Amino acid sequence: MAMKISADFKAPKKPPSQAAAYVDDNGQLTLYSPRMKRMQGGVRDVTPHDPATGEVRDV
Repeated sequence: MAMKISADFKAPKKPPSQAAAYVDDNGQLTLYSPRMKRMQGGVRDVTPHDPATGEVRDV
């Protein structure tokens, strides 16, 4: 009895690449969502703090 086999192994297909871009106020493409501006409130001033230790005091 004689037997032969041949096997081909193929690597899985790479999924297609994806990207997202947004248009800013000036009409330029950007990677940052305009909604992020609402999430970022900016730096806030923490005036009631202990200057020696930097600890924030509860008012």
